[in-house]
Amino acid sequence: MKKVYYILLLLCITITYAQDEIETSPDQYETPSTVPKAHFQMENRFTFQDDGKHAYSIIAPSTNWKYGITDYAEVIMVTNLAYQKIADSTASGLQPLTFGIKVTLWNGKGLLPDTAISAQLSIPKLASKDWLAAHLAPNLRILLKHKITNTISTGINLGAIWDGETPNARFFYSISPKFKLSHKWECFAEAYGYLNNANTAKNWVDGGFMYLITKTLQAELSAGYELSATDMAHSCFGLAGIAFRI
Repeated sequence: MKKVYYILLLLCITITYAQDEIETSPDQYETPSTVPKAHFQMENRFTFQDDGKHAYSIIAPSTNWKYGITDYAEVIMVTNLAYQKIADSTASGLQPLTFGIKVTLWNGKGLLPDTAISAQLSIPKLASKDWLAAHLAPNLRILLKHKITNTISTGINLGAIWDGETPNARFFYSISPKFKLSHKWECFAEAYGYLNNANTAKNWVDGGFMYLITKTLQAELSAGYELSATDMAHSCFGLAGIAFRI
């Protein structure tokens, strides 16, 4: 399955770029914007996360494969190649494949934000041996974005996420202000978290920069920190990304 993934990656990189200006999202927030009709967008993120107490994980990469099926809807496939070390055990390979769709409901005006809905589903058996899951894992969100000025916008996601290990959902939120520093440079901050049925929460903050290399090629660099502790340890991560549209 790894060989198929890298062949697809190579084929996509060799295609000529389209002319529409690309738009991507910060780490956890998902923008309500969709890929233009008949265009393909690929977003790659490479992440190292330190979970403390000799535990860490590497995603190299996490890839969003997006295709615009209409002017207001896109389909997506998500692939994650992951390595995880916890104490003396390790897991590596392809995590469960995720498939989904995003539909724009309306474009904002005045106090009304841009609004879309996103529905994704991870398939537990479409994974490497180390990452086989027990349950289907839906990810359902409402996506909001409000343009405050020509250089400042704020995005909000609200929804429910299943992790594939249990049949229970977790409430998810993400709030992400974004600042346009110039035509090429943007910076963002983000607060996000999860709340499960036992009312235990995991809350994170992160921030970073995006650089528009060309109209259809963008780079990203960010880092994040877990505000809530897990087993008396606070996790942190560093992320580098590259995205293009054809």
